[in-house]
Amino acid sequence: MTELLDDLLEAGRAAARRQAWRDAYEHLRGADQHGNLTAEDLESLGEAAWWTGHLEEALSFRERAYAAWVAEGEPRRAAVLASMLSVDHLMRGVMAVSGGWLARAERLLAEEEEGPEHGFLAFVRGLTAHAMGDFETVLRELDRAHELAGRFGDGSLQAMALVFNGATLVATGEVERGLAMLDEATAAAVSGELQPLATGIVYCVTIDSCQSLGDCGRAAEWTEEANRWCDRRDVSGFPGACRVHRAQLLRLRGEWPRAEEQALRACEELQAYNGFVTAEGFYEIGEIRRRRGDFAAAEEAYGKAKELGREPQPGLALLRLAQGKLDAAAAAIKRELAQESLDPLSRSKRLPAQIEISIAAGEFRRAREAAEELDQIADTFLVGGKRTPALNGASQLAWGQIRLAERDWEGSETALRAARGRLAEQLR
Repeated sequence: MTELLDDLLEAGRAAARRQAWRDAYEHLRGADQHGNLTAEDLESLGEAAWWTGHLEEALSFRERAYAAWVAEGEPRRAAVLASMLSVDHLMRGVMAVSGGWLARAERLLAEEEEGPEHGFLAFVRGLTAHAMGDFETVLRELDRAHELAGRFGDGSLQAMALVFNGATLVATGEVERGLAMLDEATAAAVSGELQPLATGIVYCVTIDSCQSLGDCGRAAEWTEEANRWCDRRDVSGFPGACRVHRAQLLRLRGEWPRAEEQALRACEELQAYNGFVTAEGFYEIGEIRRRRGDFAAAEEAYGKAKELGREPQPGLALLRLAQGKLDAAAAAIKRELAQESLDPLSRSKRLPAQIEISIAAGEFRRAREAAEELDQIADTFLVGGKRTPALNGASQLAWGQIRLAERDWEGSETALRAARGRLAEQLR
């Protein structure tokens, strides 16, 4: 039995060192069934379980590793595990549990001399603030994480702090500065300088930020690169996030069956990992089905997105409009846009629905006000001094719809031709 245990441990440790996570999981899990693993072994097993799609086990192994490091009098190592567990629960949307693990990490490091662990703690604080929409705290904590990572030579932490910082700046209107940070972080990812987790995070955040901005060309390029990276590493979790982005691009190109297939696979892969992105996957499925005219199936998908914490708007309001329920559609989009927490880019995704519903209700003034706000957003979030194709296309389409409803045939044709050209740009 001792010889078997030694063989399993040696094989598992070797696999973990070369990041062969499936082999590491199989061997270290086998060793765990035959004897007590060290704190470092448990940490490696937790990592292997995470990368191979066994999240519940990963949480258990990380909790055991945390307890083992505490028992061994290693507060720094324990604090890192507590911080990781905080992120795991944050991504699942379990905020109270996430906050509890964050508090443990803070307590463990409170009396320790400043080190890289404090940088990771600041990063987790920044992520938590990001989930709450507290951008001021996000920038402060991520700046601290980046500074500490640079001081202590942690390139992966530097890149993660940089990419979230860049995404936050983009979302708050500092587009050029934010995109420069995203490009710097992604350059580090492409070069192979980063640890796997950091690489996956950099790709995912960059793609999401580019799509929010309406820079679909840049998003498509990074989506393909991220997909290749996932395929090379043969990992779970991140492929699901990549598939959500791919589904969104396929939907824009009108490839609805392929888009739905990608979104469904994404939800299967992501369900245990990340409640926020899984919700986005179900919302995307609802969008595809609504466009296809399968209203019952669309409503089901929107319902799943809502269960996971993603308000299914503007899709659900547009579904009500398609069902002939104009009052319900108008009430839904009005409630959505009344939220003070919506940032300008989020509003830009909802304003076109306000315009379409207002036109259907004969409220042309309200439609014009929404179109004017959309113009302001498009003129604020410029890339290279120009409107992004998606925002410019949405604006032109809005004015084309309004002028058509007002029987301004010439003005409508001009705007709609411009919209077609701008929207086609994002599919190239």
